[in-house]
Amino acid sequence: MAENIQIIGLDDLDSSEIAVIKEIISKYMKKISNKMEYTLLKISFKQHQRIKYFIHEVKAELFTTQHNKLSAMHTDKNIYKATASIMEKILAEIEHLKNTRAKNVKEKKY
Repeated sequence: MAENIQIIGLDDLDSSEIAVIKEIISKYMKKISNKMEYTLLKISFKQHQRIKYFIHEVKAELFTTQHNKLSAMHTDKNIYKATASIMEKILAEIEHLKNTRAKNVKEKKY
């Protein structure tokens, strides 16, 4: 993983599960890097015990070079699905931020 990515809360998982999670994050980081410069991506994982299963809560914060903070959170029984979902949400936040900026620049011209 890159130096500017912090992953917290994977202590209870085995190495093969961690490898899959890092692979998912890596795949999305390529897309994010193509869309926006960032200084830090922080991802935290928490497990919540239910009667017969675990719920995985995944939170992500992306700090951009323009001093913006983009956040996402997702809970799911499947930790891989939750990880992919927060990364998709971060990508959507980037698009929203870019569209908002473009709209603001366009409005200032008139």
